Amino acid sequence: MLAADSVSPFFIQSGGGLSIRTEKEARVVMNTFFETREDGDLQIISESNLNQYRWVEKNGRIVTVKTDRETGRVIGLEVNGSYSNSDNHVLASHSLSKKAVSVLEPLLGPEIKEVQLERTIQKEHQTEFCFVPLHHGIPVIDRTYFITLDNQTGDLLAIRGDFAREPVALPSQQQILSIDDALTIIMNHTQFELMYSWTHDSGNKEKNPLLVYRQRAGSSSRVTMDAKTGEILHD
Repeated sequence: MLAADSVSPFFIQSGGGLSIRTEKEARVVMNTFFETREDGDLQIISESNLNQYRWVEKNGRIVTVKTDRETGRVIGLEVNGSYSNSDNHVLASHSLSKKAVSVLEPLLGPEIKEVQLERTIQKEHQTEFCFVPLHHGIPVIDRTYFITLDNQTGDLLAIRGDFAREPVALPSQQQILSIDDALTIIMNHTQFELMYSWTHDSGNKEKNPLLVYRQRAGSSSRVTMDAKTGEILHD
């Protein structure tokens, strides 16, 4: 396992996804991730495309597990009102990231062999880790998984992400454009204009501006190109 600020992949040792079809299975998943108490009440809320299993404990803590209604696949977990007797010690980022990966592993389908930590969002008492799967080392950026942990205890607070999506065949890396060819196409596609600008100095107009080339107003700030055909793709 690697530190939270590393861009190297985490290799997934196990994973097959979790599914819930019965109340008993819901309780097992809740207890596995959150160590729930027995003095609770199970509530089931059905919506158009998902089911919510809520375990309401007498101390006020609420554990929620969300599943895809059609497949039963677990797509989200969270806890509200968690309690802890720990001190104010904050766990190191690499310890939290390792815990986040261990939580994520059993939720992933068997087709996912490695993930990459895309970013972390740190708050006063918790950290959210955003992971993307890799396919032969290439990020699959439209599938993301979020794990939120308590900074002091490492306790799981929430899970969300694209767990319900079915596996799809990803394009081959064979016969793609080189990076240099891709850059040439993108530069030819992007419209620039010459202008005077103070933005290099935080807008301080008491100093002389620079003469700069900037992307033309109204043009897209991000350009996406098909790596095989060179076609510029628009959202």
